[in-house]
Amino acid sequence: MKNVVYYYGAGNTAKGFRPLYNSIFQGIKKIYSLNGGSNIFKTAIIKELIDEYSDTLSLEGIVSTIDNNEIEGVILREKEIAVINGTPLHGFMNLDSDNIEVIDLDVFLDKDEIEKNEETIEFLKEQFKECMENAHKEYEKALKIHDYWEDIYFPYLNIEKANKFTDHVISLLTNGAVKKESKGKCVERYLGGATPSGAKDSVPSITEGVKRYFLKGRAGTGKSTMLKKIAKAVMELGYDVEVYNCGFDPDSKDMVISRELNFAIFDSTAPHEYFPSREDDEIIDVYTTYIDGDVDKIHKEEIKKIALNYKDQVTKGTAFLLKGEEVKNKLDDIYNNAFNHKEAKSALEFLFE
Repeated sequence: MKNVVYYYGAGNTAKGFRPLYNSIFQGIKKIYSLNGGSNIFKTAIIKELIDEYSDTLSLEGIVSTIDNNEIEGVILREKEIAVINGTPLHGFMNLDSDNIEVIDLDVFLDKDEIEKNEETIEFLKEQFKECMENAHKEYEKALKIHDYWEDIYFPYLNIEKANKFTDHVISLLTNGAVKKESKGKCVERYLGGATPSGAKDSVPSITEGVKRYFLKGRAGTGKSTMLKKIAKAVMELGYDVEVYNCGFDPDSKDMVISRELNFAIFDSTAPHEYFPSREDDEIIDVYTTYIDGDVDKIHKEEIKKIALNYKDQVTKGTAFLLKGEEVKNKLDDIYNNAFNHKEAKSALEFLFE
């Protein structure tokens, strides 16, 4: 059986490109950083490592948010080792760690071939940068529309009921937990986000093996606030948590997992809407619990209009990401065609020992 959890390490968000790599790699004693060379080759190596070790070890695969086919890294938890693409095109893999061993793959490039394409490479890099910036600007506009959406529901939120219900949910999730002497740790990740193919997520992979609570509600109904309080309460009891930020608004939370306490609770609304499929899955509906009034009916036409405007605006951002991926593919092909795969693979054989 394959023991791999996939998630995203960075987000194309309404507040720019937001990486979480430093949080993800905390506690890793050895990070092999594959720098330069070919992105296609690096993804192939990382996928090979996953295939090699996934039957015997617990692995984490870090999916790229700028290229649906790219894996940016793999973590071998039991070995406390990670292998990463240290120089992804987005340029944000800047880790604050003393445990990095850089492996320079540029030595396997045909320098003459790269020099011959230097002008094209610089042009494509600039094009890619513009595509990403434009995508994030469109998502910023979409977030403002989403804020109007939240403003419709928020006045109907019964804060007293919400606080009591949140306390109830925390008691449910931590029932039987014995308080530890030290505070728990938190690692932040993304469960999904905006990609060139639209919104994607890894919820099934992330929640494999733990009891799942599906948080249902609407925009502005306190789901993120509840998740933040849950994470804080669990850590204060001394248990580690995985907190998954929203790939659209990185200051909002989409999921909290405590594998020690055997639960995952997540915002199960679009664009990552799921429904119970296992026997012990449970729904927690905040809309019916502490929203006073039938807001969906009262503001039906207004909500419908906002939803359409929001969808149209997100589509504009996705179009720029798709163009950026096309530009990236051209760049990757140039480097890959100038790369000596055989020699590079031979130099990395130690990773498979």
